[in-house]
This record gives sequence, C-alpha cells and structure tokens, in this order.
Amino acid sequence: MTKLGDKIMAGLQDALAYSKGDKSRGVLTRYVVDVPILDVKAIRKKLGLTQESFCNLFSFKPHTLQAWEDKKKKPNTAAYIFLTLIDQHSATVKRTLEALAGTAVIAEKKQLKPGPIVKKATKKLIVPKAIKDRSGQSIRLSKKR
Repeated sequence: MTKLGDKIMAGLQDALAYSKGDKSRGVLTRYVVDVPILDVKAIRKKLGLTQESFCNLFSFKPHTLQAWEDKKKKPNTAAYIFLTLIDQHSATVKRTLEALAGTAVIAEKKQLKPGPIVKKATKKLIVPKAIKDRSGQSIRLSKKR
C-alpha cells in the first residue's frame, strides 16, 4: 500500500477504536462558532416598521418577535439567516416579496387533480399586498396588474 493509503487506513482504525471506547487512539475535536447576537428591534426600527407590520411583511408571529426583541428567545438558524438578510439587504428582500406578491397563484383544492406529483393541496401562499409603516402610511408591495 502507498504511504497515503497507510495513513488513511491508520486513521480509519483509530476512528473505529475511538468509537468503541479506546480514547487513547484519536482525538475528538469540537468547534465552537461565535455568532453575533442580532438586535431584532434595531433591525425593525431601521426599516421604520411597527411590530405588527414587520410580522405581516416577513411572516413572523407577533409573540415570537416580541420574545426576540425582549431577548427572551433567540431566533433559530433559518430565522437568524432571514433576519440577517433583512438587515443587510432589505431592498433585495423587499423586491423578492414584491415579485412573490405579483406572481403568487393560489390554487383551490377542487381545481387540483391528484396525480403522481400533486397528491393534495394543503398550504396556500399568502403574501401581503401592503403594510403600514409607523406613520400609518401604506407601503404597497404587490405589482399593479
């Protein structure tokens, strides 16, 4: 066997021995990544939105947003990523939501015929057409048709 092959085999044998309890062969390495804490309230205020408007626009539950803002809970990974996108690329997120609002097609269950791909329609895409900012002005999201 080549030197590389010998090293790979030795590593596999060490891993197998370690998994069986032999802690002398191999080292378990754990990595801890520090993720900055998001200030969700600051993100919302930067956009000039009320809690209600922020929740309606980005499909968050009001009690969840309140818990994040009060630092009682942390956003899960998907929410953290989405909030980071909202914070750093709000114009892009808004354009994406506008595109969704302009092209969203909601099919009724009776219009769908069961087939190999569509078995059952259970969810509808709900995209707000407009929201209100802090001053009460309506911000239109959907494209005019």
